[in-house]
Amino acid sequence: MEHISELKQQNNCLIKILLVSLYSNFKRNTMTADNVKVFPSSEGNVWKYVYDFEDAITEAVLYKYGSFMKRTVICCSVQSGCPVGCTFCGTGNKFIRNLTTEEIVSQVDRVIEDVLKQDENMDSMIECYKFQIMFMSMGEPLLNFEEVEKAIKMLNAVYSNAQLLISTVGINKPEAITCLIHLLLLFLYKSNL
Repeated sequence: MEHISELKQQNNCLIKILLVSLYSNFKRNTMTADNVKVFPSSEGNVWKYVYDFEDAITEAVLYKYGSFMKRTVICCSVQSGCPVGCTFCGTGNKFIRNLTTEEIVSQVDRVIEDVLKQDENMDSMIECYKFQIMFMSMGEPLLNFEEVEKAIKMLNAVYSNAQLLISTVGINKPEAITCLIHLLLLFLYKSNL
């Protein structure tokens, strides 16, 4: 039984190494400041990031609660526009396209770069007491779940302390819900090793 436990730990370690390797390859292609505009709130606790991919526009939002070290929340987009059309949401007026895993992850990377520049006391997000990444800014995650799932795995490999949250309007897409449950079970299993 101990041998099986060791194999599971080695397996998880290899998976993490692979994901971090894939992630570092993604980071080589991150967005430059030329295609990102940042709009800070007057209170200095909320920043809206607007990303201009050549064929799509999307956004992310950064929230600071007290200090970045105390609590940091990043809301990132999974689609440019949204096909759902919720009446309470301005992004539902027009759907452009799904975002790729790289485009989702690069939103988070760009925001984190700014957080670490602003807070001289932090060297990495691992130091953050409560760090949340929410897939909920623009788009419906369950309608782009294949790319969202890859982004979750990559971000979890690098920011293991982050709470990764998905906000959905409840799309009736059984295959995405099944994948989401499997992903949840995988993370629960890994946390108990």
